Amino acid sequence: MTTTIRMAAILGGVERGNGREAEALLTLVPALAEGALVCGSLGYRGRLGYVAAELTLRVEPRFARIRQRLAFWFARQGGWARPLQPMADAEVERFRDTLSHCDVALGDVAPDRWAEAIRVLLAAAGVPAGEAPPASPQLRLQVGGPGWVGFRYDPAQRRLDVPSPIAPPLRDELGLLLEPAGDPRDCRRAVATVTAIRAAAGASAAGSAGFSLVLREDATTAAALLTTRCRAAAPHPLSEELLTLHAVVSDPLMPGLSGPLAAARAGAAAARGHMRSAS
Repeated sequence: MTTTIRMAAILGGVERGNGREAEALLTLVPALAEGALVCGSLGYRGRLGYVAAELTLRVEPRFARIRQRLAFWFARQGGWARPLQPMADAEVERFRDTLSHCDVALGDVAPDRWAEAIRVLLAAAGVPAGEAPPASPQLRLQVGGPGWVGFRYDPAQRRLDVPSPIAPPLRDELGLLLEPAGDPRDCRRAVATVTAIRAAAGASAAGSAGFSLVLREDATTAAALLTTRCRAAAPHPLSEELLTLHAVVSDPLMPGLSGPLAAARAGAAAARGHMRSAS
């Protein structure tokens, strides 16, 4: 018998100009789960503008990486994702009440129907159909401006140190979209791998919490931009230490809900302050 675990996820603001990015992330959930997704219940609530999901995942040795990956990308988009099992009964009840009050609800959505179901939800949110979502998650960074001061780049190693209270798993590959401040049309693209993570607990001795990305050798235009716009990185990479979140915050979509991964929503706001600010 296959053992499964359920994760709750909320993604807000899908109707306020970031619907395409929300659709791209939600469509990628089966891929982010590395084939461990069994099915999911999905819903959209128009008044509050959020998508809620209850994901059923097979428990595998790599589940910790899957959980970290989903938590990072949902937080990056301004939402959160966390397992139901550690949540208090009252929190689980509130989440399921949130899901049950959605205007559009789809239950037991299998991975092979996932993209179609997400399109139904986003259409209900008024998001028009666009280009097919990318095959891998994309980290969009605005290069320059006051929020860029914490970024460091080592041209010799092609290593970008990203300040962030949250991080994707080590060895994950992701796409980079680099938009120069003041000229977002000059977007540079690259593929990078997460090579190191520095936890918040050990950040004071050697800079801020964050993670390191190493660009592929063919990312010449992205590397050139980072070389001119970033301060030099420290000579040693960040230690391979899993990131931990200690803050406890309340989620506005679920009053009373709190916990380490719920804090990712607050952490994401801080991360976006670094990652999207421009002069």
